[in-house]
Amino acid sequence: MDIFYDVLYGNFILFAFCAICLANLFNPFIDIWLGSEYLFPSEIVICIVIEFFIEGMRQTVLTFKDAMGIFKQDQFKPICEAIINLVMSILLTYKFGTIGIVLGTIISMLFSFFVEAIILFKYGFKQNIKEYLLKTMKYCLIFVFSFLVTIFITRFLNINNNILNFSLKCICTVLIAIITLLLTTFKNNEFKYFKSKIIKNRM
Repeated sequence: MDIFYDVLYGNFILFAFCAICLANLFNPFIDIWLGSEYLFPSEIVICIVIEFFIEGMRQTVLTFKDAMGIFKQDQFKPICEAIINLVMSILLTYKFGTIGIVLGTIISMLFSFFVEAIILFKYGFKQNIKEYLLKTMKYCLIFVFSFLVTIFITRFLNINNNILNFSLKCICTVLIAIITLLLTTFKNNEFKYFKSKIIKNRM
């Protein structure tokens, strides 16, 4: 189980960092590339980032499930996910417009997220899923915290030159995201594991 949680932590750091960068730099990049008329509404950008983060966090469970040959137990999950995605997207599109499509996808992904984890722990690890859910919830809260801190600080970086503004925002986003993610997890056993591996490889 230690290996699983080590991989989960590494996966979290990778996708949380990428998601924060995506959220903060998506529209500034579009502004330079195509112009301000092609900018996405902030709520759509946030939904895209959430979808990206959830999909990334699923990968640890999916990797271990596939490696352990657990396929039959969730054979109907893709069908259920597709139906939930279709129904929720249609319903939410009527209510919220284009953003409803992304929200429908997020809901169906959350369904698969929990089903895949339940199946892995029940048939693969044969252990209680409580620790995994607590760690995942903790990681999600850390992601939200790091995301908000990064957005709050970089919002004050406004330079008239778009390229300079994007470059400065890029540097600050990367630094703040790394600092906040590591400072909020450096006491974790998983962090200590990766730290020991890095130190060992450098010697």
